[in-house]
Amino acid sequence: MNVLEQGEFRIVFSDGATPGFHLEVLENGKWRIASAANNALVSGPSFDLRPSDIHISKEGLNLNGINTLHGYRWSAHIQRAGTQWIKVDITIDSEGFTLGKIGGIEPEIVLDLGLLPPYERGDHVWFKVNIDNPTKWNDEARSNDFPATYFYDPYSHNEFRMFFDMTSMSWMGPDNLARFRDLRCGYRRRFDGQIRAELGLIGETQSGFVFPKGKQKIVYYIGAAHREHFPTPPSAREELTSLVQAALTLLPHPSKFPEGATSWTKFAQGAAIDLMDSEHSWSRDSDGEHLMGYVDARSDAWEKAMNARGRDWEGTGPCLEAGLWILHPLQILSQYRPDLPFDALRKRVNEFTRRNILSSKSDLFSGIADRPMNVGTWQYIYIIGECWRIYSMSNDNEVLEKILQEIHAVMLPMVVNTGGVLPLEFDKSTLRKIGSGDGHAIAGLFALLMVEIAEYTSDQIYLEHAKSALITLYNLPINTITQESFLTAHAADAADRLSRIDHENHEWAEMSRYFLAQSLRMMYWYNDRTSARNSMVEQLGMFVACGTINYPAFFENLEMDARISALLDVGVSTKDLLKVLDYGRRVNFHFFPQIQPDLYGEMPLQYIPYEEVPVLEGGLESDGFIGQEIYGSGWVFRALLMWEAIAFCSNKELMVVTTNSYRESSTVELLISNSTATVQQGEISFPGVGVGQIASISLSVDGETALDFEITFGSTIPIELSPDEYASITYRNTH
Repeated sequence: MNVLEQGEFRIVFSDGATPGFHLEVLENGKWRIASAANNALVSGPSFDLRPSDIHISKEGLNLNGINTLHGYRWSAHIQRAGTQWIKVDITIDSEGFTLGKIGGIEPEIVLDLGLLPPYERGDHVWFKVNIDNPTKWNDEARSNDFPATYFYDPYSHNEFRMFFDMTSMSWMGPDNLARFRDLRCGYRRRFDGQIRAELGLIGETQSGFVFPKGKQKIVYYIGAAHREHFPTPPSAREELTSLVQAALTLLPHPSKFPEGATSWTKFAQGAAIDLMDSEHSWSRDSDGEHLMGYVDARSDAWEKAMNARGRDWEGTGPCLEAGLWILHPLQILSQYRPDLPFDALRKRVNEFTRRNILSSKSDLFSGIADRPMNVGTWQYIYIIGECWRIYSMSNDNEVLEKILQEIHAVMLPMVVNTGGVLPLEFDKSTLRKIGSGDGHAIAGLFALLMVEIAEYTSDQIYLEHAKSALITLYNLPINTITQESFLTAHAADAADRLSRIDHENHEWAEMSRYFLAQSLRMMYWYNDRTSARNSMVEQLGMFVACGTINYPAFFENLEMDARISALLDVGVSTKDLLKVLDYGRRVNFHFFPQIQPDLYGEMPLQYIPYEEVPVLEGGLESDGFIGQEIYGSGWVFRALLMWEAIAFCSNKELMVVTTNSYRESSTVELLISNSTATVQQGEISFPGVGVGQIASISLSVDGETALDFEITFGSTIPIELSPDEYASITYRNTH
C-alpha cells in the first residue's frame, strides 16, 4: 500500500494495476477504514483518474497515469497542507477532448463513503450533519461563494471535509462546467441496486462538452477524523464554524495592489469631489436637491428588469441610503481627521438626509400605512438603524424621537407578528409578511439596532428584543439564513456586544463566532481566471452581494470588512481574519473606473465605484451595465477610516487596520499585520496628530509587553514584522 498520513487520518492507495484510494481514520489508536475502496481522484468516464505509477517522497505521493478513453497523460502530487488537510494537485495534459460521450455529468470530484445503513431514511438521516455550499436563498437560488463541504456520519462517527481550489480550475466555463452554474459542493445519495453516499464537487447540469487542450489543473483538499459524539452529537452550527476556520488556513498570501491604487485617502478625496458634482450625482424635486442612487440615474440592468416587469425605471428620485452611508463615516472622520477636505460634502448631505427624514411625505417614518404598502424589510430596518447611528452621535432629539416613534408603532409590532422570523417584505398597513421570500438574517440588523438603542437610552427592554431576535436566528437551519451578505455580520456584531454586556451567558460568544462563520461563508474564496475579462480583477476576499446575486459588490465588500474588523477577538484565528481584511484593502480598488477603465467603457466620474465586477456566474452581458453606485460611495470613506485615517505604514505591504469600527471612541485600537510571505519593514505615521498636538501610543507585538510612547506632529514609529505576524497599537489623541 501507498500511504500518506495527516494527523488523525490518512489516504491509502491500494495495490494493483490501477489502484484507487480510500480514507482511514484513527480510532482508539488503530487505523480504521472510513470510506469505500477504490475511489478515483477525479470521476467521470473521460477521467476516472486512478494511477498506474506511484512514487513516495518526503513531500508526499507522486502519481502518474494514462486515461484509457482519450489517451491523455496526467500526474498528481499529494501532500500535507497545514495540520488538517491533504492536498490533491492534479495536472491533465491533453489535446482536448469531448465530454459526455458515454453519459453523465463530468468531471466530478466525489468521495464514495460506502453503503448507507438499513432503514437509512428512518433513523440515520435524522442525526447526520451535512453542510452543502455554495450558499443559497429561498431553497433554490444558489450562489457562487464557499467551495467547501462537510459530512458527519452518526453511525460510524466519522467526519469528512473537502475544499476545492477554484482559482486553479481556470478551465471551467460555458464550454464544459460553468463552475457553480453547474456544480455544488455537498452530499449525494446514489442508487446502483444499493444506496450509497457520496461527498464532493457534484454536477447537476452541464453547460458544454469540450475539455480544453494543454495542461489543466484540478486541485482540492480533503480531511477526515473519527469523533465520538457522546453525550451529544455535533451540531451543524459548530461544524460550519470549524469548517470555515479550517478553510481559512488554506488562503494564499494576498496579491499585489492594482496598478494605480495609490491610497484610500486619495480615493476618498476623489470620491468627495465626484459626490459634489451636481450634474452627475444630484437631482432636484419640489423638496429640494437630493442624491441619486446611480451616476446620471443610469442603470441599464435595472431599466431592463423594470421594463420586463411592465414598469418604468425612474432613477432620478432621492436615495436616502446614499446620503446616510456617506454621512456616517464623514461624521466620524470630522472628529478624528478634521484636516480632511470633506466638510462641505458632509454639510450638504446632512441637509438632504435630515430634511428627508423629517418630511411629512416620508413613507419611511410615516407610521402604520392607511393603504397596502410593500416595504423591503432589510432596507427598512437598515435605513432606520443608520439614521439612529448618525443622529445619536449629534444628540439630535427631533430626529431620534421620530425614529423611536416609528420603531414602536411599526417595527416592534411587525417583529412580533412574524414571530421574529423576518420576511423579505412586509405590508406596512397590516405589519405582516407579504410574498414568498424570507429574510431570516434580517434579525441581525434588528438585534444590532436594539443593542445600540439600549446603549444610548439605558433602557434594558431593547436588549431583550435583541436577545430574542438572535436566539431565534441562532436556532434556524444553517442553510436558511443567508441572503444579503452583511446581515449575518450585523448578527455577529450584536452577539459580540451582548457577550460583553451579559458576561454570564457564554452562548453570546458562541453565536458571534457562528454568525461570523456564516458571513465568511459568503466570501469569494478564489480568483476567477476563466476568461481574460474576469481575470482583470482579483475577486479573492470580496463578498457575494446577496445570496441570489452571483457577483461581488463594493458596498457589501466594505461593509463586511468593517464588521469583521471589529470581530478579530471572537475566537476565530486573528491572523487569518487579518489576511481577509488585507485582501479587502487591496482588491476593492478594482471597482473604480480610475483603476479599471476598460471594464464598462467611459464613465463620467472616476471615483464613484461600479456596483459589480465580472465573475463567471454573474450577470449575463445581455443583462446590461448595473451602474456606478452613488449609494455605495460612502464606503470609500469607511475604507479610509479602517485602513488609513488614524495610522498607515510607509510600506503598503504592511496593513494597519482599526478594530473599533462602529464602536468609535477617543481611544482607537489598531492592528498592524504582515500577510505576505516575507519579512516587511516600515514606518507607522499618525496623520490625525496635528501641529501642537500630542497622542499617547502603546505598542505590543504578538501579545508581548507593551511599549509606551508619546508622539507629536510628524512622528513615526519603526516596525518590522515576519510573515503572519501582527502588532497592536492603542492610540489616544490627548489634545
